[in-house]
Amino acid sequence: MSAKAKSIVNSQVENQVSDITPEIQQIALKHLSRRIVIPVEYLQIEHVYTPNFRNLKQAGLGFVVIDKRDGKIYDVVLNKNNPNEELNVNKLREENNKAFISNYGKLEPQLFNSLASISEQGLVRVVIEVYTGQQSPGPKLPDAIPERNITLQELESYHNKVAQQRNRENQATVNPIAQRIRQLGFEAIANPSFPFIYATLPQRVIKQLESWEEVLKISLDEVNKAELEIAPLAIGSNIVYNRRILMSSNLG
Repeated sequence: MSAKAKSIVNSQVENQVSDITPEIQQIALKHLSRRIVIPVEYLQIEHVYTPNFRNLKQAGLGFVVIDKRDGKIYDVVLNKNNPNEELNVNKLREENNKAFISNYGKLEPQLFNSLASISEQGLVRVVIEVYTGQQSPGPKLPDAIPERNITLQELESYHNKVAQQRNRENQATVNPIAQRIRQLGFEAIANPSFPFIYATLPQRVIKQLESWEEVLKISLDEVNKAELEIAPLAIGSNIVYNRRILMSSNLG
């Protein structure tokens, strides 16, 4: 399976193409053929996955399809319960998000369910994700000199500059929200590098934070904090990869 096809699949449940009957494969190809106006004989299924729209209680059967002539990749999703129906994935994702917000608001589902089992004064450790707005482009990656890769020192300097800028932007947004929580009488710890605040709060304050425009999501600390603490600061990694910087050549 190609790297481009893998990027389409993301974290959805994967299946083998051989698990799907030839009849359903043909239905998928015919749906796609009509939509993109390319004859079926030029199309080939490369991968199958199962997108789930849990808040709508609907599942699909997705196919990653390539045009055998130029390698271009397409995506087609059928209704798992009625393969003759092609699903509008973008519309379903939007409706699924709306249903999620309608069900849980800004609360992560596990937190939402946990609040139902504790008293009004019971305290819950949470992670608050803050909206930081549009970030600036950041420093420019140093231009490579012909016949020479970017050195490790140049790359490290670039990453340090971007990290410092991101940290300044992050703190300018996150710190005031953390201070507002402290003014409510509760300790709040702002992550210095990522838009997250850690706090232990009662239900009434959690519900109050939901109404704050700057708050994107509130989650149980036990679910998120360990992952956040080890989250890599992958700044500009795609640029580095695309320019084919070979680190090993600078280590010898």
